[in-house]
Amino acid sequence: MKNTVNVWGHDVEYNCLAGWLKYLRLDMGISQEALSYGICSISHLSYFENGKKKLRGDVIENLFKKLNILEIGDIKKISNMKFIFLKLRNYIETFNESEATRLLKEIEVFEEIITASPYFIEFLVYKFIYKFFISKTSLEELEDEFEKLENIKHTLSDDIKYVYFIASGKYIYDYYDHEKGIEILLLAKDMNDSSWINYRLGVAYLLNNEYLKGVIYLENAVETYSKSGRYYNSLLCHQFLGRCYHYLDFYSKAEEHYNIILEALDNIPLDRDMMGIHIDLAILYLKKGNYKKCYEFCKEHMIWYPDSILGVCTTVQVCAELNMEEEINHLFKKYLNEEYSSSVYYNFLYFLYLKQNHFTEVKFYNEVVNSIMPYYEKIGYLIYLKPIKLSVVEYLENNRKYKEALSIYKTIK
Repeated sequence: MKNTVNVWGHDVEYNCLAGWLKYLRLDMGISQEALSYGICSISHLSYFENGKKKLRGDVIENLFKKLNILEIGDIKKISNMKFIFLKLRNYIETFNESEATRLLKEIEVFEEIITASPYFIEFLVYKFIYKFFISKTSLEELEDEFEKLENIKHTLSDDIKYVYFIASGKYIYDYYDHEKGIEILLLAKDMNDSSWINYRLGVAYLLNNEYLKGVIYLENAVETYSKSGRYYNSLLCHQFLGRCYHYLDFYSKAEEHYNIILEALDNIPLDRDMMGIHIDLAILYLKKGNYKKCYEFCKEHMIWYPDSILGVCTTVQVCAELNMEEEINHLFKKYLNEEYSSSVYYNFLYFLYLKQNHFTEVKFYNEVVNSIMPYYEKIGYLIYLKPIKLSVVEYLENNRKYKEALSIYKTIK
């Protein structure tokens, strides 16, 4: 439905009108039967809303009149809106929070006109991706907007659908279903094989423990970002590539990507995401057995993130290797309390405490098997699940429960 129809003296694309009409109808709680009554058949309205049928301009106008839209706003005042939306898209992709916020405020000056125009749905999509990617609006606040956009996503033009799928794919991945979220991101890639979607897919596969796939997409993204001069985006790709290679046990390759970021930090202002590079390097050096460097990077990380439970966990682990028991006890005392219990790493810190202080007791086994292991299995944190299970195996073998130990060992990935 790429053709246009004349409504209220303006030539407008059918798909803009279909999405706008359906959104308003659902938002007002009006059924297709009630809206179509006296104007057209229910089936004609249904096919129109789903992008499968065209309606005459006068029919469309009458349907909108029932939804209190009596004319289209002054489109001339917002004729460059598509160009402005493209600028907003670029600011969101490049994590330019200040410019994205400034531009959105400029757009909202015309919100009343936009709301009564075919740009309304596009405006809603961009507000959604701004809230999701830039202002980090909570699930509870976004859920209603997401459900409404899901109802009309099939009416969106391919260009807007591509942007929406990037946001909705990550949204679904983060809050509901990893596999479904990746499927939607792949649909966006089919529409536009861009650096943005390659970056998003690379991160999604990394978080899904599919590190080789993560490398493929992130390598594609970093090459494009580097060539186009989007330096910050390329550094983020290097950070996630470092993690992929780390988890694939290619430590030298991981270190190579991390060092690119460290060198960049000497020339650009530190950014919140980039500051996380210190804990990445600390974890890498812990795995390599370079405990002195690991400890140094842990300390650097904790300067920037004094409440980082991941940083605390890594510090506890390296202190155990360096026999720094006094510091370990201080960290347990300070961070094992309700204030930090919401962190996804809190249970791992509790596991380290149990291992340090109760490893020979049945308390260790019961707490880990009945509480900590199920928690990390549920959220799919295999990286932290593996050392936990290995410690349980060791506990069982020490207690000559070889059958149970083998059973758990077989589940380690």
